[in-house]
Amino acid sequence: MNRTSPPSALSNWPASRLIAGALAIIIFAIDTFTPLDIAIAVLYVIVVLMATNFLRRRGVILVALACAGLTVLSFILQHGYSDGSDSIGRTLVSLTAIGVTTILALNRQRAEDAWRRSETYLTEAQRLSRTGSFSWKIATEEQVWSEEIFRIYEYDFATKPTLDLVRRRSHPDDASMLEQAFEQASSGAQNIDITHRLLMPDGTVKHVKVLAHPAQDMENNVEYIGVLMDITAAKRAEEALQELQASLAHVTRVTALGELTASIAHEVNQPLAAIVTYGDAGLRWLNREVPQLDEVRSAVERMIDCAKLAGEVIARLRALSRKTTPEMVRLDINEVVNEVLSLIRREIANHQVSVRLDLAAPTCSTSLPPIFGDRVQLQQVILNLLVNGIQAMAVVRDRPRELLIRTQADNTGQVLVEIGDSGIGIDPEHAGQLFNAFFTTKADGMGMGLSICRSIIEAHGGRIWASHNDGPGTILQFTLPAYRADAV
Repeated sequence: MNRTSPPSALSNWPASRLIAGALAIIIFAIDTFTPLDIAIAVLYVIVVLMATNFLRRRGVILVALACAGLTVLSFILQHGYSDGSDSIGRTLVSLTAIGVTTILALNRQRAEDAWRRSETYLTEAQRLSRTGSFSWKIATEEQVWSEEIFRIYEYDFATKPTLDLVRRRSHPDDASMLEQAFEQASSGAQNIDITHRLLMPDGTVKHVKVLAHPAQDMENNVEYIGVLMDITAAKRAEEALQELQASLAHVTRVTALGELTASIAHEVNQPLAAIVTYGDAGLRWLNREVPQLDEVRSAVERMIDCAKLAGEVIARLRALSRKTTPEMVRLDINEVVNEVLSLIRREIANHQVSVRLDLAAPTCSTSLPPIFGDRVQLQQVILNLLVNGIQAMAVVRDRPRELLIRTQADNTGQVLVEIGDSGIGIDPEHAGQLFNAFFTTKADGMGMGLSICRSIIEAHGGRIWASHNDGPGTILQFTLPAYRADAV
């Protein structure tokens, strides 16, 4: 709660002991040596109550017994062993008061100990979890913070909590988002659920998450009860994990390209060889007695087309081999599929695989919506799935090797991509492990390709799965959310 740390009670113990002892002596003296017909010993309850402030259970009981003993001793010294019913009654009243007060004081002490223990547990739990609690009364703007919130914001415990203190620590880039949350909360009609950054005086940045819900206080005013969590460590761990996944994805892309070296070399050499051929033809047309300029122009135009084709192949290779941060843009998934197919066309031919395309046209009645994603990452997914399909059919000799690539909008409006092969299929025992990291059925496999595919697809808000084909082989499918301009 919003409070300063109280001075240690230990510093008051000697004074409290002296006062309690002196009071007990005064009560004993008055009860013993003054002829008052009242139960003076009842005042010993004050001594017992004072003892609960500086003694534990056993000490309080000993003080109560001492007070009871003084009461009996005072009776004996004043009345001897004579039978005085009035004095005996006063003594019994005093002893009863001392006993009842002791029981009540011990119960109170036990309750206070339990409360302090609960407060200590809560404080330590908040410190360990980096989670503070708060309340905020909308009408009066009164706030109460737990100690952990003071620690997260790095304010002194004696500081009075206000919205201005929150604004001072807010990161400038997140200030408008925070003000919008304040305005929405002022109506008291909805929960608060925001994640924003704090800019501390030393320049460090913290990430915090705020969760709160409105409630009615005793006067029917809106009061928000909530928590503030310091998620900086989790954010940094998430960023480190994303960087690690990006590095791993880059390694697998480069590895896949290395496996396709022969096909890629062919894709580049083919237009280069054509350039040489057209160049030679152009020179021959120029060396004639009457140069055939039209033929030369045609040869040069074909050379330019081939150079562009080679440049496109190299550009795609550079994009796949480069390690870059994801660039989320509006994409036509059919274009991504065709780009990957052009890159591995030679690999498909070398393995005698036929490709059957069933790509939903964006202009047809069941139009294929665009998606929002990173081109290179989705190329990596499709490349990996196609290469897996080609490799799965490498041992097939008794039937055609066919790859089916289908795109369509599913019944939820998402884009569905399906890649099927006529290979050896999936062992039912392995179906549930197919997308697990380091799981592979290949003798020389890393077991990371499909796992990275799953990470990429899930990061795009989709899902990926495998199923058995109606005939031989396997079908790998993934979905991606359709592009929405308002979500960008």
